[in-house]
Amino acid sequence: MSIQSPLIDTIASTQRSLEQAPSDFSLRQKLVALLIQSADTQQALDVVLKAYELHGRDDAVILLHIKLLMVLSRYQEAKTLFASLPKSCYQNPNTLFNYAYCLEELRQSRLAIQLLREYIQPIESFSKCADFCARLLESTDQTQEALAFLDDFQSKTGVLTNNLLITKTNILRTIGELDRAYDVALTLEKKSIHSLMCLANLHYDKQDFAAAIDVLWQVIDLEIDNIVAHEFLNKIFWETRGMASFLTSYDKLLAHVPTHLEMQSSKLQLQIIAGQYENARDTLRKIPSELLNHPMVLHIASVIYTRLGDDARAQAALDRCLKIEPQNSRFLIDKSVFHLKHKQYNSANALLQTASKLEPFNQETLAYLAVIWKQASPQQYPWLCDYSNFVTQQDIKASFIEQLGEQDGWQKLVDHCRGLHGEINNPLDQSVRKGTQTTGKILSSEHPLMKMLKQQIISAVNHYIAKLPSDPNHPFLLRKSDDFHLSGNWSVRLHGSGHHVNHVHPKGWLSACLYIQVPPSTNEEDDTKKGWLTFGQSGLDKTPENTVDQYVCPKAGKLVIFPAYFWHGTVPTEMTDDQNGERITIICDIEPLYKQ
Repeated sequence: MSIQSPLIDTIASTQRSLEQAPSDFSLRQKLVALLIQSADTQQALDVVLKAYELHGRDDAVILLHIKLLMVLSRYQEAKTLFASLPKSCYQNPNTLFNYAYCLEELRQSRLAIQLLREYIQPIESFSKCADFCARLLESTDQTQEALAFLDDFQSKTGVLTNNLLITKTNILRTIGELDRAYDVALTLEKKSIHSLMCLANLHYDKQDFAAAIDVLWQVIDLEIDNIVAHEFLNKIFWETRGMASFLTSYDKLLAHVPTHLEMQSSKLQLQIIAGQYENARDTLRKIPSELLNHPMVLHIASVIYTRLGDDARAQAALDRCLKIEPQNSRFLIDKSVFHLKHKQYNSANALLQTASKLEPFNQETLAYLAVIWKQASPQQYPWLCDYSNFVTQQDIKASFIEQLGEQDGWQKLVDHCRGLHGEINNPLDQSVRKGTQTTGKILSSEHPLMKMLKQQIISAVNHYIAKLPSDPNHPFLLRKSDDFHLSGNWSVRLHGSGHHVNHVHPKGWLSACLYIQVPPSTNEEDDTKKGWLTFGQSGLDKTPENTVDQYVCPKAGKLVIFPAYFWHGTVPTEMTDDQNGERITIICDIEPLYKQ
């Protein structure tokens, strides 16, 4: 019997009941939920539209329609329906949360915050909304406002739920106030999985890896198939050179439940990220046959075989993925890359156009479109990748020193940034090679140097955006907005032959790179351009066509701003391992915010 048979039987039974009592709205709600579960969204939509015929534009019908639209990621339509509801509906915490979530998905975070602040009531049932509001404030660079909001909610309700305490801890972690975060973490529920994961992250931030590992083992003892805990634990093993323990946490469960799809997939993905492709192939061969036709496993198999150079098997697996899920943007992008490598540009372009409609904010689709146009449409490529106008360089060192009023201000900044770095080399899931990368958002810190530096960067980004032309037909320029936030910011410290492999930032809009310290070996006179920033060379195989289009020579104080879909990396270099040989940068992801 098919695994889906019980669900199919339940759907059929509910349909028969609804045919006998078509005005029974609770039955209609149940049927829509079942159809969503079975991924039959078209039939679910038909059931919703029938409800309008029977019940009119009743609030309950509109809310049911909204639920389906949000499952389909049709947020603009959902927003229109939310706005048509009477304001009294927002007194329901679930409706309020969903409306705010819809706005956030449309990158209208400030509107979401305004809505939540207006309608959140100081009672415990609105805790989920309060938690979301605090997280939105933090994500839009309003960390102190987020902390104040949580304190105010606690003072009015007399309670701060465990989830709110976790959010408060995470906000304090983000801004680097680890001691305050630890004080809050001590008040968390002791046996809560979420509490323990929060504590593990805090130990990791404090570079207490032994404590983080101990807590993660506690999580796994309580919930053996907690994927996030397994992945985090093995990330630490990898980064602290605990290779003897790497991936062993998976073995206990998989020995007893080898058919656990998510665990098998997670282990394979970590092997891929770690570059252990042969080991991943061996793991794949041992997976029970009943999992091998699942699209998740098929996609992982396609990645493994691609990395091993077995294109025939890779594409056979990927084609089966697309047959099962033809609207999966990840599958579409990967298939387009195969066509691109074989210079089948029309096929690759068509797949990427479909993917971009499914995920319009995903910069990876633009990045691969750029690769296609560079080879097949050289007249269009400069329009998409206008390096002369879209890449800007500005020296902010002098203005920073002047604003700080201290001649040694930049050296103080160098020392402060250096102190933010721990001992972790080559973060498992990042583009850094032979270097370290900070956690959290360093520009959200209350440290005076960071606050002043953030002002300088925001001013430069404002100037950059103001100079951009308007073009609603350009995929980069159509997202232009006079409001934005720093969605992520971190520091990277490279040493020795440290460098970044060619990459893009899929979730950004703009990226900014500020050079804090640059070694003497990187300079304008070097014809080999060691350590220079590169643009235009993709992360695909290096071929005569995959060339660098622009070089930028790093210099302390230089801020480079560019679109997030621009391929960029660094020319490998040889630096000394002392402080004179290190390169320190601060990198930002910048996303636009919209008013409507």
